Amino acid sequence: MSKRVLIVEDEQDVATLISGVLDLEGYETRLAVGETAMESALEFRPDVVLLDLMMPVVDGFQVARLLHGERQTADIPIIVMTAMHDAAARGAELGAAHVLAKPFDIDDMLHQIDQATA
Repeated sequence: MSKRVLIVEDEQDVATLISGVLDLEGYETRLAVGETAMESALEFRPDVVLLDLMMPVVDGFQVARLLHGERQTADIPIIVMTAMHDAAARGAELGAAHVLAKPFDIDDMLHQIDQATA
């Protein structure tokens, strides 16, 4: 059974690129934005969430709090994707399994997903 990755990203081109790479690697993916992330997580039941922090309407910080606060999603590892200069600190603040500083290397992303879903 393939691992499921929920990609929460407001930039459609970035989300599509990540999804395409993961699909080629055998992952099952679903795309969401901040305001649909929780519903998608409950329905899709991902093994890991790739979460952009800077999104309009509902940002990644709010999404992380929602995910951690719900029994069904609290244990799903979150990999933070951000262009913020203090990416590591922001990820630690959210209890993220890993942090990908944008722009990131695809191989590094795959490695971090593998670690988070092991």
